[in-house]
Amino acid sequence: MIEDKVSRLIIKNNENKAKGVVTFGDLFRISMTMGKDNDVLDNSDPLISVVFPRKGFLTQSGFGGTILAKDVMTPNIVSIDYNDDLVMACTEMIDNNINGVGVFD
Repeated sequence: MIEDKVSRLIIKNNENKAKGVVTFGDLFRISMTMGKDNDVLDNSDPLISVVFPRKGFLTQSGFGGTILAKDVMTPNIVSIDYNDDLVMACTEMIDNNINGVGVFD
């Protein structure tokens, strides 16, 4: 997200169907939550689990290295059709208290 300067990612399943969205805000909330914990369980190696202390939200396996996108994402993307006008997009954002909508073709 940082490298490509995007604030949200569409999460798809194995059939390439959109299942949810991860936003910068979602990652910020996770980083703040992780930063409050003193220890972390690292399950990055399926053969072992290690509990180790950490500083802030960075772990030995990286930022969020033990968190799955499906556990962070917001399911059910609010979207509009490619041919809808901007009034429709604005209405959806206001009605759903969000700052972006998916546009599907």
